[in-house]
Amino acid sequence: MSGSERSRKEPIAEYKANPSPQVHWKIIQSIPGDIIIFIVATVIVGALLDSLIIGILAGLVAAIVPTVVGVFIAKRRWGSKEYRVYEDRVEEDIGLLATKKRNVPMDRIRSVEQEQSWFESFYDVGDVTLRSKRGRGMKLKYLDNPEDVYYEVSDLVDDRRRRQEDQMARKADAMERMADQG
Repeated sequence: MSGSERSRKEPIAEYKANPSPQVHWKIIQSIPGDIIIFIVATVIVGALLDSLIIGILAGLVAAIVPTVVGVFIAKRRWGSKEYRVYEDRVEEDIGLLATKKRNVPMDRIRSVEQEQSWFESFYDVGDVTLRSKRGRGMKLKYLDNPEDVYYEVSDLVDDRRRRQEDQMARKADAMERMADQG
């Protein structure tokens, strides 16, 4: 199998978005609101039905159900991304029900950047941004071990750039020899 056939069919690496930090952050952010909802629901239902136990149960349901639904939606939204790194491109698949596929050719990537918030660093999750010539880059979000992905893509981009420069230098040398002979 030639190099170009391999680059079209077999990814060098595959990554899936890890939504854990975002989901945990969503839970942490919802705690104050959940406490308020619990207290209000407990007082209102308890007073209306004249039963503290039913009020507490209603408060628990009112506080927990929205958080569980929100976490489920967040996990589905953030966890539906997959990335594949090929020799000649980086590909992104996004989708829950419908799918969207994008790719950025390696020879168009001008810079590779890694970003990681303090919260994401606890999980060793972060983003890798690929910037391209025409601003049509790609952000690989919520990656496990973002530093590994950063180095993987950076090395591929650098190797491809070196091969192109070597190829251009060989062409220039060949043209120079032809000019010297002719």
